[in-house]
Amino acid sequence: MPDHLNNYAKLGIGYPLSRKLVLALSSKLVYRSLIKNYAYDPQSEGPRDWYADQLLRRHPQQRRITEKFADRFAANTENTRYWGYQEHTFHVAGRLHRRGTLSARPIIDRFRSINDPAEQDLTGHEVLLSLGEAGRTAYAEHLGAVIRLNSEDELPQYLSPKKRKRLLRLLEPGKQHSADYRQYLRYLRDYQPPDYSNRPPRFANYQVYLDSIYQKRYVGRSTRFFGSLRPKELRDLRRRVHTAGVTEDALIGLLAPFQFRPYPGDPHELLPLLSINNPRIAWLVADILAPHASVRIRTTALLNLHAGIHPVEMVRVLGSNLRKGDDAMLVATMKQSADQHILHRFGYAILACCDRVPASHLTQALRFLYYSSRCGVCREDIVRQLLKANKTTLRKQLRYDAYGPTRKLY
Repeated sequence: MPDHLNNYAKLGIGYPLSRKLVLALSSKLVYRSLIKNYAYDPQSEGPRDWYADQLLRRHPQQRRITEKFADRFAANTENTRYWGYQEHTFHVAGRLHRRGTLSARPIIDRFRSINDPAEQDLTGHEVLLSLGEAGRTAYAEHLGAVIRLNSEDELPQYLSPKKRKRLLRLLEPGKQHSADYRQYLRYLRDYQPPDYSNRPPRFANYQVYLDSIYQKRYVGRSTRFFGSLRPKELRDLRRRVHTAGVTEDALIGLLAPFQFRPYPGDPHELLPLLSINNPRIAWLVADILAPHASVRIRTTALLNLHAGIHPVEMVRVLGSNLRKGDDAMLVATMKQSADQHILHRFGYAILACCDRVPASHLTQALRFLYYSSRCGVCREDIVRQLLKANKTTLRKQLRYDAYGPTRKLY
């Protein structure tokens, strides 16, 4: 049972907390949750300090674990790679500071030791604002040094009007401050958010787009440009897709617009492309085929799925072709992989299918993903689909989910 619970805690779901089973968690796991963000994508999901703190406060060895974390954080000698996602660690330290377990000085010292203003490093800077005047001063001085050593245009910080107003209120000098502090205050007063509305399109015209494809300079999608393509240009792209000798790199660029624009032909003619050993091509073709309900598309997708050919993409292809009872087959397919990256891609595919068929057709697959995927962002969407299907048995543990927006669904 503890190993099972430890895995749930790594996922960040509320099961151990809602069932009051935290005491069965290993103390090593609880300590690791303070220094390591187990999220699939910590940058997108953000720190899981709230969840780690909930585990800590309910654990019978809370005091010993807290002292170990505080001592090692203050010593500032840990290998930063071992300490995982540093932003998470700072937020945990901030929570311990508010509880009186950790003073402000080691947090400020650690911030200064791991952040180089010349490299525009800002790890943990938000936590400093909660540390009183000393923390706010360190915050402004560091940001001022970043501006001095780089350029105001390069400062990696977007300020909403609300955040700018808050910073000006917190940082208004009441006494003499350093030059870097004053430099950041001037930056705040003069700050104007970047205007992206007049950015030129990535591709000037259709010919430039074709040149980028055939000269291997295609750098990704451009939704605005794809929306501007004329019908005859879309038909030309279709013709080029089926030209003999077209390379896989070129196919990616030729197919990309059809993720956003209707395919100007019979979608069945794209089915042979699913057998190409290139996941990007399979993904693009899957997006094009997903809206089309067809026995032939369903049969091809199922055959490839059972043969292990692009299984994630085949789930996406099924889209409008899923039937009641396919749920168990999807779960069996996902169980064949323990790789979090693959499970995350399956999550995208299953959620895309929910846009085509009722969520009630996919409840087994959605629940499997909820109890298997470390991605809190996806888990929020999964929960929304389960709630839409009136599957409310998870509601109690939503209150303790690691991801803030999911907790709000409680």
